[in-house]
Amino acid sequence: MVVKRDIRQEVANRSRKDFYIHLVKIFKYLANVDKTVFRKIFFLRIIKTIEPIITLYLLQELINDAVKGEFSINLLLIFGFLAVLIRYINYILGVIEIEYQYLVEYKCNMDIQRKILALRISDFENKNIHNSLRRADNGKNFFKYYYRKILETLFSSMSIVIYLIILINYNWWLITILLFITGILFSRKINVLKENFITQWEKVDLWRKRSYYNFVLTEDQHLREAKILNADSDFSNKYKKLSEEIKNVVTKMEVDVCKSDLKIKITNALSLTIFYAYLIYNLASFKVKLGNFNTYRVAFSNIITSLDMILNNFVDFEVDSLEMKEFFNFIEYKIDFVDGKNKIKSIDEIEFKGVSFKYNESADYVIKNVSFKIKKGENVAFIGPNGSGKTTIMKLIEKVYLPTKGEILINGINIKELNTKSIRDKISMLLQDFNLFQESVKENILVKDIKMTDKEALQLIICNDLKKRINELPEKINTVLGNWFGDGISFSGGQIQKLAISRVFAQQGDFVLLDEPNSSLDPKSEKEMFKFIQQSKNKKTCIITLHIFTNIDLMDNIIMFEKGEIVAYGPHKELYKSNKTYKEFYDLQERPIEE
Repeated sequence: MVVKRDIRQEVANRSRKDFYIHLVKIFKYLANVDKTVFRKIFFLRIIKTIEPIITLYLLQELINDAVKGEFSINLLLIFGFLAVLIRYINYILGVIEIEYQYLVEYKCNMDIQRKILALRISDFENKNIHNSLRRADNGKNFFKYYYRKILETLFSSMSIVIYLIILINYNWWLITILLFITGILFSRKINVLKENFITQWEKVDLWRKRSYYNFVLTEDQHLREAKILNADSDFSNKYKKLSEEIKNVVTKMEVDVCKSDLKIKITNALSLTIFYAYLIYNLASFKVKLGNFNTYRVAFSNIITSLDMILNNFVDFEVDSLEMKEFFNFIEYKIDFVDGKNKIKSIDEIEFKGVSFKYNESADYVIKNVSFKIKKGENVAFIGPNGSGKTTIMKLIEKVYLPTKGEILINGINIKELNTKSIRDKISMLLQDFNLFQESVKENILVKDIKMTDKEALQLIICNDLKKRINELPEKINTVLGNWFGDGISFSGGQIQKLAISRVFAQQGDFVLLDEPNSSLDPKSEKEMFKFIQQSKNKKTCIITLHIFTNIDLMDNIIMFEKGEIVAYGPHKELYKSNKTYKEFYDLQERPIEE
């Protein structure tokens, strides 16, 4: 059951302590990407922060000396050296930060991939996990910029403290009042942006739907289907309608932010005006030196600018850290599944003993007390109506799921005790909703990093007409499939299915599971496939689900399912003679439609 999140309540309940703890967590994660590179960035940032303050002090002394008719060549040389040095440091820092940005992005992607590799196939049938992955993938995009924002905030805060020490000695009460007013306005801006984040989260379906309709109108297969149905303009109208709704939402949010920014900018302008007026008055009254006048002016202006940047960063931290939290939620997701440690070198038999299965505690059983044994070299067909449990049985064999009751034994060992990767090395499965990859034909056949010549790979193709088609391609077996990379080609539905079947047989295992592999095959190709299955019998045992029974008599045994239970089990000829349920189901394909 999917629980709808109350993001408004989550934001409301988030304490300052939680926020800072999470911010420190983000900083530690970013600092540990590459400690050596991060130390270099940190050191250069310190120099970049201190240099303007030293330069400002030197300028103050140069101006004060000039007013007195004096000139210090040493101060001027130091001033010029620092000016050149800081530009070189900015260049080095820019180069290093570009490198670090890439390293952060790579680490985020690898951490997500590590968690994906640790999850089971069945985990991705859980909507919560699937959504969590999508949110984590979105949240990771913030990290590559955040180490810079955090360091900017840290060192800008340091510079503000130094500037404040300078200014407080001049007039502490005026500085305090002006900065206090600015701070109040920024806190209001934070509330505005929090509200915008909540609005965007609550209306995220608008963006998702629009993105989907854009996908339909730009992805070749979906667009072709829409045009065939003459519905492309209807999808376009849906896209336009959603875009209008999004525009209204975004416009309101942006107007609120602009109003808040305008108040802050007006306040900052007034604060600067008041401070400069007071400073000029003191200069005119000879209460402050000209050099000090420049220092106070620059210090106050820098405080306002730095404060503006820091508070804007904190606004981003408040809002974006909620997104980044989704990244941590995914990569820290606790997997309660403990895989078996035993590995198998080969499979001699697969046995189901009283196996029942349901998808969750509240659901009904989809498999009920199923028992059978399949030995190596015994080709078996699973048949039965839609929803009778055939595909689920295959997924149980592949250890996509574990049985709710009963035992699945491989070579007499409980499947729970066997390592999942070890099982899948020996059992290859092709489901109905298979996909080809946007890679070459050869890579689609082999999938794994198997060293094989083009000629050897071509021999793995199960149908002669597909072999001929591949040899006619521009790069033959090395031609890329799909249009992601510009120079790819497309196959028909039948050709795609033949290639997918070939891929399963190319894997170096003992058993092959095929889920309705003949659904898109013509009669000649279907016969070739069954012939290939027969010829491979000594090397690969085949378990196949069928709805078309033209060649079913070539299988050694048939297991018929109905509502998750076995209702027929045996060779075709024997079942046809002795099992009424099987005979009626088989004859349905031959019987004409009754008027």
